[in-house]
Amino acid sequence: MADPVAWYDANAETISACYEEAAADDVQSWMLDLLPTAPATILDVGAGSGRDAAWLAAKSYEVIAVEPSANMRAAAARLHPEAKVHWISDTLPAPDPAYPST
Repeated sequence: MADPVAWYDANAETISACYEEAAADDVQSWMLDLLPTAPATILDVGAGSGRDAAWLAAKSYEVIAVEPSANMRAAAARLHPEAKVHWISDTLPAPDPAYPST
């Protein structure tokens, strides 16, 4: 299996531009009534271009944004420099070969 993080790193600018074409309000407004009352801290796993993290930060949330792709994190910082988002580099652990997927 190809390394998905490497793919995102190689295509970060194109992917980020695609994600940014859709407004966060259009994509995420369904969950507004599920969010805690601000101020609160929200975890955004696989934060990509930072679109949703910036949207949440603009709504007075503290956002911990986890993104394994260094190039996606860099693109997000360029696209959303004003956002109060704490970026973290992390990945899921590799699958345990003792437990093969079916």
